[in-house]
Amino acid sequence: MNYLLDFLDILAWPISVVLLGYIFRRDINDAIFVHFRPQPQKIAYRLAPKIDIADKLADEIMAEMGGKPDLHSSELYEKSHESLQRLAKVSPRAAIIETWVEIEQKLMDIADELEIYSRGPIGCRRVIEKLISQQKLPADILLLYQSLREIRNKATHIPDYTLTNNDAERYFELYFLIVYILSNATGVAPTVSQIADTFGE
Repeated sequence: MNYLLDFLDILAWPISVVLLGYIFRRDINDAIFVHFRPQPQKIAYRLAPKIDIADKLADEIMAEMGGKPDLHSSELYEKSHESLQRLAKVSPRAAIIETWVEIEQKLMDIADELEIYSRGPIGCRRVIEKLISQQKLPADILLLYQSLREIRNKATHIPDYTLTNNDAERYFELYFLIVYILSNATGVAPTVSQIADTFGE
């Protein structure tokens, strides 16, 4: 009997540790994740190269159009930008995705305003191709659109903590630039974004 009690006494601590580890497994996993997760500044390069490509395309397009305008002073920019910054503090990924939705909405507004239709549902890419064929937009705008879409796709599939506010900020700058190009080329005036309507004061 003494041997049995000694044996149980030896097993008591290991069993207790295993049992406590099982009970608090989620808290332990969360603590390990917080301690060992990569720092955003160390892996921000994951999205930055694609944004660099889009920046270069935008600069080339604006050079063809006579230079990049100063968009920062407009009330429309300030209101949308402030709202996006507020969203980006919560989730840079959400800010990028919402900004992409704004690009798609802008193209749909242009399609409605200029009565650009097709036999079936018309997509954003098709709207741009129609405008290019009508010589209202430079051909490279399609490359910029595709580049922005690739950035959105990548932002969707990588962990949110790998994205930074700077990623969202740079994406917003490209969004506002492409909205300027589209509005200037088609005469369809930009409106305050849904981001501003949703996250504004």
